[in-house]
Amino acid sequence: MEHEETPDEAPRGRRGHIPALCVSFIQKLQRATEKQPAKQNNKDAQNGALVGHTRSLQHATWVIAGVGILSFVAALLQWCALRSTDTATRDLATAALKQATAADNQVTAMQGQLSEMHQLAEAAKKSADVAEKTLLIIQRPIIAVERFEDFATVDPDKKIVTAWTFRAFIKNSGESTAVNGHNHINLAYRGTDLPDDFDYHDVQSKRPDAISIVTAKQENELLNFVIGIEYAMAIYGGDRKMFFYGWFEYDDTFEDTKRHRTEFAFKIGFPNDPRNPTFHKAMSFDVYGSRYNCIDKGCLYQPGHPPPQEPEASAPNVGFQ
Repeated sequence: MEHEETPDEAPRGRRGHIPALCVSFIQKLQRATEKQPAKQNNKDAQNGALVGHTRSLQHATWVIAGVGILSFVAALLQWCALRSTDTATRDLATAALKQATAADNQVTAMQGQLSEMHQLAEAAKKSADVAEKTLLIIQRPIIAVERFEDFATVDPDKKIVTAWTFRAFIKNSGESTAVNGHNHINLAYRGTDLPDDFDYHDVQSKRPDAISIVTAKQENELLNFVIGIEYAMAIYGGDRKMFFYGWFEYDDTFEDTKRHRTEFAFKIGFPNDPRNPTFHKAMSFDVYGSRYNCIDKGCLYQPGHPPPQEPEASAPNVGFQ
């Protein structure tokens, strides 16, 4: 069977015949040429897409930039507002501080005024207390020995002095009445003066020793005290000493006041001859010392605490009537 040649199998040397290798090359060129427009189209599509994306990015960038600008503007406005607020706050704080300082100064001033008012109130209270005490001192009763009287007892037959009698007068020099009064009177006849530590004891006696009421400015006479002429002469000659002392206790009529006390002591003398009855005041009565001449708190003994008592030991012709 005779073999029929195909175009690919034609012999290379024959005229008009294209070798198979050339055909293959030409076909490749054709395929490449056919593919180029497709690639170009793909490239153009890609470039178009890229341009679209670029424009989108550009738009987004502008949007972001606009948002950033707006944010910056908003931040700037906010900063300005905060700065204005901060300034206003500082102004308010400064004003508040000034007000606080002014209030503190007012409080300090008020404290000073309160302190001054307290001091004034204390001073007023003290003044009121002083006024009340002064009123009590002025109005209260004050009992003390006011004066003495003395006279001679003369024997009508012999025309000689046999004794001297003296009496003491007490007086309420205050402006109100003394009530619940009580007193005790003593005579001491001895060879020497009273010692500094003398206790001013009460001498026991049967005589009455109480006074109850002494009105304002009233003067009361105490008992008569009789001194025999021989004892008077001993006193006159300086051989013996005689002392008259005692105390009074009494209440005033005011509320919530303490009981009052007066202590007194006198030295009795005969500066003139007691045998001469013509002397109107032959006797002397001198305040003796300060320990037993006092009132209230200054007294040697306080109300309700009387001195100790001792038996009566005076001269037989020295006594009370």
